[in-house]
Amino acid sequence: MRDQFAEVLAKAGNSVLKEVPLTLQGPVAVTATVELMVRTPTGSVYAIEVKTGTDPKFTPAQQIVYPHIELGELVASNDARISALAFTRNVALPAIPVVVLYTQGPGEPMTTYPLWQYMRK
Repeated sequence: MRDQFAEVLAKAGNSVLKEVPLTLQGPVAVTATVELMVRTPTGSVYAIEVKTGTDPKFTPAQQIVYPHIELGELVASNDARISALAFTRNVALPAIPVVVLYTQGPGEPMTTYPLWQYMRK
């Protein structure tokens, strides 16, 4: 699912990275890997987490890191590919919205949630 969605986004002219490690900086660093990060042709950036199956949950690291991505200036990526989205490796990222795409599986309807709404489920 993730790869198909990434392909559609890339064909539409977006810059797309898959499996991007993001680290909440602090005394004890916590890293979570977001499924997709996208920069649109107009410069908007967002992160996408794809959830499939029956009532999938975030991992403990995702529960910690993802809300901080949306706050900005607290999370960085040590992945050199981040430069493809016009960011610098190991430099705190600006606030980036996180979108959750949920489906039970292939051929099933897909629902889009803002992060805060999915986390309350």
